[in-house]
Amino acid sequence: MANVPQKISVFCISNTGSFSEGLESALREDSQFEWRGCCEYPQAQQRVQTAAPEIVVLCFEADPSPALALLKNRQFSQPVIGVVPSLSVRTAAVAAGVEDAAVLPAEREKQKAFWKEILVKVRVACSLQRGKRLSQTVAAAGGMNRPAPSEPVLSPAAKTEPTVIAIGASTGGTEAILEVIRNLPAAMPGIVIVQHMPPVFTAMYAQRLNGLCQMEVREAKNMDRVHPGLVLIAAGGFHMRLFKDAGGYYIKSQPGEKVSGHCPSVNVLFESVAKTAGKDAIGVILTGMGADGAQHLLSMRRAGAYTIGQDKDSSIVYGMPMEAYKLGAVSQQLPLTQIAGELVRQVQLRRKK
Repeated sequence: MANVPQKISVFCISNTGSFSEGLESALREDSQFEWRGCCEYPQAQQRVQTAAPEIVVLCFEADPSPALALLKNRQFSQPVIGVVPSLSVRTAAVAAGVEDAAVLPAEREKQKAFWKEILVKVRVACSLQRGKRLSQTVAAAGGMNRPAPSEPVLSPAAKTEPTVIAIGASTGGTEAILEVIRNLPAAMPGIVIVQHMPPVFTAMYAQRLNGLCQMEVREAKNMDRVHPGLVLIAAGGFHMRLFKDAGGYYIKSQPGEKVSGHCPSVNVLFESVAKTAGKDAIGVILTGMGADGAQHLLSMRRAGAYTIGQDKDSSIVYGMPMEAYKLGAVSQQLPLTQIAGELVRQVQLRRKK
């Protein structure tokens, strides 16, 4: 007798009855899912633990603060899919720890496609979660004695690493940055990153990445040194610029007017990297709306830096990398999943010189 696929159990947290009803209806129409119920925010901790679903769907309100607080203080371990009112809240939700998030459309005619999107995200999150559990089961059964999968091996870094990596991203960038840096070994050169994000959320985002990556990740503070094994995320509302002295690279984090519509701005960071590091830098431009970063990624390339742009198919929004590519600012355009490997390769080539 053939094995019957295990259903994906889902629980909803929402203060809006119409949303929970819509989600329940969408789940019940697909035999792959099991509805485990719904509750409002105040009952979430207890109800999720009692229902024991595989996946939680959390509906954000116009004011995202209560949902963000729930994520920060949650006592359940299930992956959370966020449903948010805007792209800016989506960025904050991902920074706070949701597995994925979707924007709830206002137009009724788009809602059918929206529910399909939610079900896809739930399936992906559940597949990842079951994969983790399977790995843990294999390890407990003796799998730990098997050879570990090969990881990139880097030559030792000099005490003062001459290479610096600069990354810029916007819409969709929180997930893209994670995909890149979680696949980098701890011995990588220092990395400086601008992700368009409001104040407060950059610290939360950096904390989340720090728990998932081999490199240390933290929000940038004024006069921080840039050294191997460290990733600095520009603080929301502060421009980050690279400088160099006898001790190596360091950054200045200062408030300022918006540049290219943003503070922090990728253009501001990339311009400083072009002037300060020149050919010793590597630049990466990832998914994002608009053109921030494109012009000064070109400055970096003209100064001798190696530059990478995310390709169209893997970008949530092919705006910033497209503009950079059109300007001739990109040495190589790659799918997101290949960027970490290329960074490792480039660093290894430099350390062999």
